[in-house]
Amino acid sequence: MTGISSLPPRLIRGAGTGTSDSIPASIDGKQPAALSDGEYVIPAKAVAALGKGSTEHGAALLDEFVKRVYAGGGLVSLFRGM
Repeated sequence: MTGISSLPPRLIRGAGTGTSDSIPASIDGKQPAALSDGEYVIPAKAVAALGKGSTEHGAALLDEFVKRVYAGGGLVSLFRGM
C-alpha cells in the first residue's frame, strides 16, 4: 500500500480506470485512501508553495485550474488571472 503523503509529485498508474479508486493507498500510514489510474498526487508542501505559504490559497488555485481546464481554458487561462 502506498503512503500518499510520502509520495513525490507523480502520475499514478495502476489497475482500474480514471475514476475507479482501484489503487489502495494510505494517508500517513494511518488513514485508508484509494487512487485511480491517471490521477496525479501533489504534496501539501507544493500546494502551500503555490499559495505563497497558504495551503488553502494553493488549493483554491488548483481548484480554479481544474475548473478552467474542464471549461476549455487550460493553464494559460489560470495564470492570466493571477
